[in-house]
Amino acid sequence: MRLTTVLFACLLGTLSLTAHSSPATDDPDGKQALRERIIQLVAKPDLSATDFDGKQIEMEVNFMINRNDEIVVLTVDCIDKYICNYVKDRLNYKRSKSENVRYNKVYRMKLIFERP
Repeated sequence: MRLTTVLFACLLGTLSLTAHSSPATDDPDGKQALRERIIQLVAKPDLSATDFDGKQIEMEVNFMINRNDEIVVLTVDCIDKYICNYVKDRLNYKRSKSENVRYNKVYRMKLIFERP
C-alpha cells in the first residue's frame, strides 16, 4: 500500500513538472526566423533594371552571422550582376534579429525573384 502511494506521488510529481516546462519551439535552430528576416531585407528588387529577360532569377547566397548579430555575405551566385550587387547591398552587415542562430556558421539560402 505504501509503495503504490509513493509511486503515485512520483508519477504525479513528474506530470506536474512536464506540464510546467517551456513549450518546444517550432524553430529550434533559428533558420526559419533567419529566412524570414532575409526575405524582408531583400524585399522586391526592380527587375526592369536587369539585363536578364527570363521570367525568374535564381541565386544562392552564402552568408554567416557574426558576433554582432550581423549578416555577412560571403558569396552570391547568380547570373545577373545588378541583382547580385542588390542582394549584397541589402544584406551585408544588417542585423539578423534572429534567435538560436550559430555564429560563424556558413548558411546557404536559395532565392528566387520573379517578374510580375
